[in-house]
Amino acid sequence: GTRTAVAGSNTRVTATVPTTSGVQISWRARGKRGHTVSRASYRGRLSGDAGVWTAKLDVELLGEESAVLPLLPRSVTLSDLRVDGKRATILVEGNRFATVINGRGRHEVELDFQTAVIAGEVPPRVGFEIPQIPVSRFELTLPGKKELTLQPAANVTTRTEGKTTVAVAHVPMTGQVSLSWSEAVP
Repeated sequence: GTRTAVAGSNTRVTATVPTTSGVQISWRARGKRGHTVSRASYRGRLSGDAGVWTAKLDVELLGEESAVLPLLPRSVTLSDLRVDGKRATILVEGNRFATVINGRGRHEVELDFQTAVIAGEVPPRVGFEIPQIPVSRFELTLPGKKELTLQPAANVTTRTEGKTTVAVAHVPMTGQVSLSWSEAVP
Protein backbone atom coordinates (compact mmCIF):
# COMPACT_ATOMS: atom_id res chain seq x y z
CA GLY A 1 0.00 0.00 0.00
CA THR A 2 2.60 2.59 -1.03
CA ARG A 3 1.66 5.79 -2.86
CA THR A 4 4.08 8.35 -4.29
CA ALA A 5 3.38 12.00 -5.14
CA VAL A 6 5.93 14.34 -6.74
CA ALA A 7 5.57 18.10 -6.18
CA GLY A 8 8.42 20.14 -7.67
CA SER A 9 11.68 18.81 -6.28
CA ASN A 10 9.97 16.94 -3.41
CA THR A 11 8.63 13.41 -3.38
CA ARG A 12 6.05 12.37 -0.77
CA VAL A 13 5.64 8.67 -0.02
CA THR A 14 2.61 7.46 1.93
CA ALA A 15 2.39 3.85 3.07
CA THR A 16 0.15 1.67 5.16
CA VAL A 17 2.14 -0.88 7.16
CA PRO A 18 0.96 -3.71 9.40
CA THR A 19 1.71 -3.74 13.10
CA THR A 20 5.41 -4.41 13.45
CA SER A 21 8.40 -3.61 15.64
CA GLY A 22 10.29 -1.79 12.88
CA VAL A 23 10.12 -0.24 9.43
CA GLN A 24 12.96 0.23 6.99
CA ILE A 25 12.75 3.08 4.51
CA SER A 26 15.22 3.44 1.66
CA TRP A 27 15.35 5.51 -1.51
CA ARG A 28 17.65 6.46 -4.32
CA ALA A 29 18.05 9.44 -6.56
CA ARG A 30 16.74 9.11 -10.07
CA GLY A 31 19.42 7.96 -12.44
CA LYS A 32 20.17 9.15 -15.93
CA ARG A 33 17.47 8.54 -18.47
CA GLY A 34 17.65 6.98 -21.89
CA HIS A 35 20.30 4.72 -23.33
CA THR A 36 23.90 4.72 -24.43
CA VAL A 37 25.65 2.77 -27.17
CA SER A 38 29.36 2.54 -26.41
CA ARG A 39 30.71 -0.09 -28.83
CA ALA A 40 29.91 -1.36 -32.30
CA SER A 41 31.47 -4.13 -34.34
CA TYR A 42 30.80 -4.55 -38.09
CA ARG A 43 31.90 -7.75 -39.86
CA GLY A 44 31.45 -7.90 -43.63
CA ARG A 45 32.28 -9.84 -46.77
CA LEU A 46 31.63 -9.43 -50.48
CA SER A 47 28.90 -11.48 -52.13
CA GLY A 48 28.38 -10.59 -55.79
CA ASP A 49 27.46 -6.91 -56.02
CA ALA A 50 26.76 -6.56 -52.30
CA GLY A 51 28.56 -6.21 -49.03
CA VAL A 52 26.99 -8.62 -46.53
CA TRP A 53 27.33 -7.34 -42.96
CA THR A 54 26.65 -8.35 -39.36
CA ALA A 55 26.74 -5.52 -36.82
CA LYS A 56 26.78 -5.94 -33.04
CA LEU A 57 26.00 -2.98 -30.78
CA ASP A 58 26.56 -2.88 -27.01
CA VAL A 59 23.63 -0.92 -25.57
CA GLU A 60 22.97 0.05 -21.98
CA LEU A 61 19.51 1.14 -20.93
CA LEU A 62 20.03 3.60 -18.09
CA GLY A 63 17.02 4.75 -16.08
CA GLU A 64 14.11 3.67 -18.23
CA GLU A 65 12.37 0.33 -18.53
CA SER A 66 12.31 0.60 -22.34
CA ALA A 67 13.67 2.82 -25.10
CA VAL A 68 13.50 3.12 -28.88
CA LEU A 69 16.98 2.68 -30.36
CA PRO A 70 17.62 4.21 -33.81
CA LEU A 71 19.84 1.96 -35.93
CA LEU A 72 20.85 2.04 -39.61
CA PRO A 73 19.36 4.10 -42.45
CA ARG A 74 16.61 2.69 -44.65
CA SER A 75 19.09 2.74 -47.58
CA VAL A 76 20.58 -0.59 -46.37
CA THR A 77 18.81 -3.90 -46.97
CA LEU A 78 17.98 -5.22 -43.51
CA SER A 79 17.91 -9.04 -43.27
CA ASP A 80 17.40 -9.65 -39.55
CA LEU A 81 17.49 -7.97 -36.15
CA ARG A 82 18.06 -9.59 -32.76
CA VAL A 83 18.18 -8.17 -29.23
CA ASP A 84 19.92 -10.37 -26.66
CA GLY A 85 19.87 -13.29 -29.11
CA LYS A 86 16.11 -13.15 -29.81
CA ARG A 87 14.36 -11.82 -32.90
CA ALA A 88 13.24 -8.26 -32.20
CA THR A 89 10.63 -5.80 -33.40
CA ILE A 90 11.73 -3.68 -36.35
CA LEU A 91 10.46 -0.11 -36.44
CA VAL A 92 10.87 2.58 -39.08
CA GLU A 93 11.51 5.95 -37.42
CA GLY A 94 11.86 8.65 -40.08
CA ASN A 95 14.63 7.53 -42.44
CA ARG A 96 16.13 4.93 -40.04
CA PHE A 97 15.35 1.44 -38.84
CA ALA A 98 14.90 1.22 -35.06
CA THR A 99 14.04 -1.30 -32.37
CA VAL A 100 12.72 -1.33 -28.81
CA ILE A 101 15.06 -2.25 -25.95
CA ASN A 102 13.36 -3.52 -22.77
CA GLY A 103 14.78 -3.78 -19.25
CA ARG A 104 17.45 -1.70 -17.56
CA GLY A 105 21.04 -2.82 -17.99
CA ARG A 106 23.23 -4.03 -20.84
CA HIS A 107 21.90 -5.50 -24.06
CA GLU A 108 23.38 -6.77 -27.32
CA VAL A 109 21.72 -5.70 -30.57
CA GLU A 110 22.71 -7.70 -33.66
CA LEU A 111 21.77 -6.70 -37.21
CA ASP A 112 22.25 -8.54 -40.51
CA PHE A 113 22.15 -6.25 -43.54
CA GLN A 114 23.49 -5.68 -47.06
CA THR A 115 24.91 -2.66 -48.84
CA ALA A 116 25.50 -2.14 -52.55
CA VAL A 117 29.04 -2.31 -53.91
CA ILE A 118 29.67 0.76 -56.05
CA ALA A 119 31.77 -0.90 -58.75
CA GLY A 120 31.57 1.67 -61.57
CA GLU A 121 34.12 3.77 -59.74
CA VAL A 122 37.77 2.94 -59.36
CA PRO A 123 38.45 1.68 -56.79
CA PRO A 124 35.22 -0.16 -55.90
CA ARG A 125 33.70 0.73 -52.54
CA VAL A 126 30.88 0.27 -50.05
CA GLY A 127 29.61 3.06 -47.85
CA PHE A 128 26.77 3.64 -45.44
CA GLU A 129 25.64 5.71 -42.47
CA ILE A 130 26.37 4.36 -39.00
CA PRO A 131 25.30 5.48 -35.53
CA GLN A 132 27.91 7.80 -33.98
CA ILE A 133 29.48 5.53 -31.36
CA PRO A 134 32.76 6.01 -29.44
CA VAL A 135 34.24 2.62 -30.48
CA SER A 136 33.43 1.30 -33.98
CA ARG A 137 35.39 -1.67 -35.34
CA PHE A 138 35.19 -2.82 -38.96
CA GLU A 139 36.34 -6.14 -40.39
CA LEU A 140 35.96 -6.77 -44.12
CA THR A 141 36.92 -10.01 -45.90
CA LEU A 142 37.83 -9.51 -49.58
CA PRO A 143 38.75 -12.06 -52.27
CA GLY A 144 42.41 -12.11 -53.33
CA LYS A 145 45.19 -9.82 -52.08
CA LYS A 146 43.74 -6.36 -51.49
CA GLU A 147 44.58 -3.06 -49.85
CA LEU A 148 41.72 -1.33 -48.02
CA THR A 149 41.26 2.41 -47.60
CA LEU A 150 38.81 3.88 -45.13
CA GLN A 151 36.96 7.20 -44.96
CA PRO A 152 37.20 8.81 -42.47
CA ALA A 153 40.89 7.99 -42.50
CA ALA A 154 41.94 5.30 -40.04
CA ASN A 155 44.73 2.78 -39.64
CA VAL A 156 43.90 -0.46 -41.46
CA THR A 157 45.65 -3.74 -40.72
CA THR A 158 45.39 -6.61 -43.18
CA ARG A 159 46.18 -10.30 -43.08
CA THR A 160 45.98 -12.98 -45.75
CA GLU A 161 43.93 -16.09 -45.03
CA GLY A 162 44.15 -18.54 -47.93
CA LYS A 163 42.85 -16.72 -51.00
CA THR A 164 41.27 -13.84 -49.05
CA THR A 165 42.36 -10.63 -47.36
CA VAL A 166 40.91 -9.71 -43.98
CA ALA A 167 41.12 -5.98 -43.23
CA VAL A 168 40.45 -4.60 -39.74
CA ALA A 169 40.14 -0.96 -38.66
CA HIS A 170 38.69 1.22 -35.92
CA VAL A 171 37.05 4.44 -37.13
CA PRO A 172 36.73 7.71 -35.25
CA MET A 173 33.28 8.75 -34.03
CA THR A 174 31.46 9.48 -37.28
CA GLY A 175 28.06 9.15 -38.91
CA GLN A 176 29.28 7.89 -42.33
CA VAL A 177 31.86 5.30 -43.37
CA SER A 178 33.24 4.34 -46.78
CA LEU A 179 35.52 1.37 -47.48
CA SER A 180 37.33 1.07 -50.82
CA TRP A 181 39.86 -1.51 -52.01
CA SER A 182 42.39 -2.14 -54.74
CA GLU A 183 44.73 -4.93 -55.73
CA ALA A 184 47.69 -5.15 -53.35
CA VAL A 185 51.03 -4.14 -54.81
CA PRO A 186 53.44 -7.09 -54.61
